[in-house]
Amino acid sequence: MNALLDQHIDHVSRRVKELRALEKQLKELCHRCCEAPSASECGILQGLSVASQESQATSDSAASHLRSVHSH
Repeated sequence: MNALLDQHIDHVSRRVKELRALEKQLKELCHRCCEAPSASECGILQGLSVASQESQATSDSAASHLRSVHSH
């Protein structure tokens, strides 16, 4: 049981770390945004789009989210 809990705690810790990194990136992007250019020319939106695609690829591999813990 402790091994399963440790595994879940590790998973949560990794996710918290990822979310903190995302928060930092979003804050940096927010500070860069001084004026509102058109959406098609906005480097911030383009960066978010790329990051979103990369995140989706990562989430697909993380989709297993310790199913053994939640499948009872």
